[in-house]
Amino acid sequence: MKLLALLACITLYVGISNAHTYDPCPTYWLKNGKSCYRYFGQISNWITAENICRMFSGCSGGIGHLVSINDAAENDFVFNLLKGLTGANAPPPTWLGGRRYAATQLWQWSDGTPVSPYNAWAQGQAPQQQGRNCMVFSDTAMPTWTDINCRNEMFPYICEMQANVPDDPATCATGGTGSATGGTGTGTNPSQPVPFRYTKSGNVEQRKVSEP
Repeated sequence: MKLLALLACITLYVGISNAHTYDPCPTYWLKNGKSCYRYFGQISNWITAENICRMFSGCSGGIGHLVSINDAAENDFVFNLLKGLTGANAPPPTWLGGRRYAATQLWQWSDGTPVSPYNAWAQGQAPQQQGRNCMVFSDTAMPTWTDINCRNEMFPYICEMQANVPDDPATCATGGTGSATGGTGTGTNPSQPVPFRYTKSGNVEQRKVSEP
């Protein structure tokens, strides 16, 4: 009986230890689904915010971007995160990753995926007003989106990046430290963006973005 109890304790200890052998998100980032999210209260224009998000990379790969929202559950999660951090039922406008490209006039997330089929535009459809090519949460108590000028407006923003995979040998170190890594640089503090070139499949990705 004592032996069975001892084995049970060992199994429980090993299970708890294994549960802490990796960190899905670096410090200051919050996990939801397969992504990590972080709110930045410093105001900036959309282009600067996106470039800052691209300075982060998870241990399992994939650079950060302004948040892209793919379904209603994620939309509610991000909006509730924003409300919790700002303490406001109707938070101030906050940059999202959507922008409209002049060449196609189509809305696309900054991670390269289309803003479809799910959307939460305040008027039920993507607006088409000239010069308003970027996206924010509307300053209402509902998680709806509105279009706004990319360059002239200054708002806080939310970054998103891929969460670390538990069975990936490149995951973050144990002990809750996390990291922000990339092709030619490593961030010792996971909350501090470090400029570096990010390589994927042998090709260097263009990290800077400009006016769409």
